[in-house]
Amino acid sequence: MDDDVDTYFDKFERLGLFYISRNRVQMYFARNRFWRNVGTFGGAITVNSPNFRKSTRPYLIVEDCSFEQNQAFFGGNAIYLRNTKRKEN
Repeated sequence: MDDDVDTYFDKFERLGLFYISRNRVQMYFARNRFWRNVGTFGGAITVNSPNFRKSTRPYLIVEDCSFEQNQAFFGGNAIYLRNTKRKEN
């Protein structure tokens, strides 16, 4: 397996319990229990490419949550956040 796990992100199913892609606003999770979730990337929460280009606030806020026995096959057993940057030509 390649040492760069992000190279697999586009090749495999990315879903965990919550899959958020290119969000432009804050995503807020409060007082939740994430228990025994399984995903390829991020067992409980996967965030792909927060859109900072069209927004200045696409943050993920997690407050007073518990994460127990979550599993991901490639990365982020509880939460996986993948930031991407546009390459200049």
